[in-house]
Amino acid sequence: MKSPHRYLALASLVIVGSAQSLLGTTVTNTGDSGPGSLRNAIASAVNGETISFHPALNGATITLTSGNLVIPSLNVAIDASQLPDGVSLSGNNLSRIFMISGTSDVTLRNLKIRDGQALNDNGGALVLAGGNLQMVGCTVSNCFATYNAGGIYLARLTTATFDRCRVVANSASNLGYGGGFFVAGATSSLFRNCMIAGNSNPIGGGIYTSNSSPVITNCTIQGNSGEGLRNDYNSDPVITNSIIWGNTSNGNTASQQIKNTNGSNPTVSHCLIQGASGPASFEDGDSTLWASGNLNGALPASDPMFASAIAASSAPHFGGDLRLLAASPVLNIGDNQADVGLLDLAGTQRVKSTTVDFGSYEGGYVTFAALYPALSLSGDENNNGIPNFQEYGMGFNPSATNPGAAPSLSKAGNVSLLTVNQRLNALDITPLLQTTTALNGPWSPLEKNIHYTVVTVTSVAADRDMLVFQLIVTDPRRFYRHAF
Repeated sequence: MKSPHRYLALASLVIVGSAQSLLGTTVTNTGDSGPGSLRNAIASAVNGETISFHPALNGATITLTSGNLVIPSLNVAIDASQLPDGVSLSGNNLSRIFMISGTSDVTLRNLKIRDGQALNDNGGALVLAGGNLQMVGCTVSNCFATYNAGGIYLARLTTATFDRCRVVANSASNLGYGGGFFVAGATSSLFRNCMIAGNSNPIGGGIYTSNSSPVITNCTIQGNSGEGLRNDYNSDPVITNSIIWGNTSNGNTASQQIKNTNGSNPTVSHCLIQGASGPASFEDGDSTLWASGNLNGALPASDPMFASAIAASSAPHFGGDLRLLAASPVLNIGDNQADVGLLDLAGTQRVKSTTVDFGSYEGGYVTFAALYPALSLSGDENNNGIPNFQEYGMGFNPSATNPGAAPSLSKAGNVSLLTVNQRLNALDITPLLQTTTALNGPWSPLEKNIHYTVVTVTSVAADRDMLVFQLIVTDPRRFYRHAF
């Protein structure tokens, strides 16, 4: 977690005033209002404009102190995708964050929307009262509503798409429905590659639908208190390539995952639903349409094998690590014909093998202990001078006689090249390529297009790529290292 003192420093260092161009407006400070603020940028935006953020705001928090941000009948994008750590928008536990209405067409990218509150109202984080909403790579967390939708409220006749979003730790009181989402007769809504976890409400802890038929593809709905998905009043969602597991409420296990009432008939295909082996598993008079490709969720062997799930009894919580371990039964058995998108929730390739996996993450992931239970981390099984864990981190087999080549520098004419191997599926390592101009440091991460450009990326194994970088060297001497 970054120190809040850094954000205070950023606020004093950024440029005062907004930077407006033909391409849009740049937010330049974390103020709630005034020149350079997000609120000011929205108020002055014109249709078709993109609002972006100054690089100095990477990872910063904009705290709302004068109510939610209002977007009335405006075509606008608020885009923090150019910042690696995005931007947080906090309601300060005093107000929701966004109210979108009229004929608006709004896109939100790489935003962390949190700490919203709608007392005696709906939608603790966001209300889409009219128009269209697209959210990509966003997180919605720790928001509360007295009535419907602790997180996001979609009103009737709206259109919404959620792609690679996390909606976690939101709650609504027992006066309303839907901990994470309330979907009320939305004309069209798509949830794709999303994680909906740790939300809480007695009716529809994860998602509540009323007279609505969302499309739910490659999502993981886990650890919500009050059913994972509640379908009410003729709601007919289409659920594909998804995992609904570990949600709790009343009724049998399957009905705690998907609860259907008042003429609702969801279609489920290529999914894993805890406790469900067919339409008779649900306590709804067989109203679920059980299509092809589903796993038998009533079998112990059907456990999805998340890296680290969190029980619904702890909700509201921020969700566990819902990546899939390498032995998970849901790998490579999904439906590629569904609209699976190009990237999974982690931002990596959605279909890594020939067939898409279930859930929001494309697996499967490994740990050193699982792959090499007999080896110590610091030992050198093959006696090549490289510790076991370091070889594992580079994607090599530490017990093999010739495990692979260590990182190397080479020359091709006047061009300097750095060759490294990268393990793609480890849970317990974060490899870092670092550089310095002096061996005693300080060391800093290599940055693309500043320190290097990518020459080639070659798959050398199912779980490993070999990358060749052309180094951009302007110093008399420069050193490189591979760290963990």
